[in-house]
Amino acid sequence: MKNILFVIGMPRCATTSLCNVLGQHPDIRQGVLKEPGFFVSSLRLSLHAFNSDGSKVRFSSLGYLETQEDYCKNFGGIEKEGVYLDGSTIYSLHISTFIENIKSTQLLDGLDKKFIILHRNQKERAISHYKFSLARGEEFRTFEKALIDECEKIYPNWILGGYLKGGRYDVVADAITNNFGEESLLVIDIETDSLFSSECFNKITSFLGINRYCFDFNVYRNTNIDSNNKLILLFRVMLKRLRQLNPTFFEKKFFRYLHGAVMKCFIQKSNLKDSVRDEELRHIYSKYIDERQ
Repeated sequence: MKNILFVIGMPRCATTSLCNVLGQHPDIRQGVLKEPGFFVSSLRLSLHAFNSDGSKVRFSSLGYLETQEDYCKNFGGIEKEGVYLDGSTIYSLHISTFIENIKSTQLLDGLDKKFIILHRNQKERAISHYKFSLARGEEFRTFEKALIDECEKIYPNWILGGYLKGGRYDVVADAITNNFGEESLLVIDIETDSLFSSECFNKITSFLGINRYCFDFNVYRNTNIDSNNKLILLFRVMLKRLRQLNPTFFEKKFFRYLHGAVMKCFIQKSNLKDSVRDEELRHIYSKYIDERQ
C-alpha cells in the first residue's frame, strides 16, 4: 500500500500538531519539511509574502520546495510502502492550482490520494491567522485594512490569500470531492470533534486504511504567543529570516523544543494583553462582515 495524505488546512486549525502526532505512526512517512508546498510551486513567479514593512518576499525565499527531486528527497524517496504525509496549508488557499498540479503530474502515479481538512469558527480562525502573521513579521496592515484589501482584491498574489478566504473550508471540500470523490476526503471540525483524542485518531487511521496506534498527543504545536510583545516579534522575525536560508534545519525536533522553551517564558505576561486585543479584533471582524452582508 502506498498512499499520499494531504493535510491541506485550514490555516491556524492545528494542522502542525496533527501532522506531528500522525508522524508517530510506523506506517506514516513524514517528510523533513512538514509543509513542502511543492504543488503550488508553479505559481512561484507570481506568489509572494510580505515583511512587516510591506515589502514583498518572493516565493523562492519562503523555504518551499520547487522541484520533483527535492520533493522526493524530503521523504527519502517515495518508493516504499506507507502513507506519505504532506501538511501544506497553502494548498487550501490556492486550491485550483493544487488540484490541477496533482492531477497532471506523474510523480504521484500509483499513490492513492487522501485529503484531510481541519476547520473551526471562521471569526476565531481569522483573528488567530492575523495575529500569527503579525508575530512572524509577515503583516503590515491593521486587521480592518487587511479585510478591506481582501474583499477588494488588492493583493491577488499574496500567498496567504486572505483571512476570510482561509476560513472557507466548504469551497475547498467541494473542490476535492468534485475531483477525487467523497471517499477521498475527511473533514474535521476541531472544536466539536475532539481532535486530540483516541476516537478521532481511530477515525483517521480507518480513513487511511492503516492499523490503529497508541499516539502521544503531547507534541510540538505551532502556537501564537503575544503578537504585541516586541521581544517576541523580534525573535520570530529573526527566526523567519534564518529559516529562509535553511528551512530543513528549523524543522528538527531539537530546534522546535528550543523554540517552544523560549516562547513559554513569555506566556504568563501575554495572556491579559492578548485577551484585550482579541476583543478588539472580534469587534472589527463582526462590524466589517455585518456591513458587507
